Amino acid sequence: MSSALYNTPQEAETAFYHAFERADIDLMSSVWAHIDGIECVHPLSDRLSGNKDVLESWRSMFQQPPGLSIKIEAQQCVTSSTLAVHIVDEHITMMEGDNMQQSVIHATNVYQLIDSNWQMVVHHASPSRRPQQKQSIRSESIH
Repeated sequence: MSSALYNTPQEAETAFYHAFERADIDLMSSVWAHIDGIECVHPLSDRLSGNKDVLESWRSMFQQPPGLSIKIEAQQCVTSSTLAVHIVDEHITMMEGDNMQQSVIHATNVYQLIDSNWQMVVHHASPSRRPQQKQSIRSESIH
């Protein structure tokens, strides 16, 4: 587990998406609170509770080749002195060989201030009803 310190909810969220894009389980672990009661729901998946199950789900996802980029849009934030709720649209681009797939995921990320460190306690993601886009990026030109 990393000893990273996140001074703001936005710092924790930035680290979360860096960990996600880079498939970095150590960084992902540093973002999540190590307390009872954390929750995670990946798109079209079951609800996961507790640090062990949540981090194992990320570890399993990270077994796939990276090739992922995430752009955050439509961010709405509600913050109190110890709790922050971020509602975002994740525009995800995934590369698989010569194919590119783009999708939009609606996510709610909740951060809690624990011992002067903002950490994630909830991530809930749901696919948008917008259709996913798939395209081949294979070039027919020869160099």
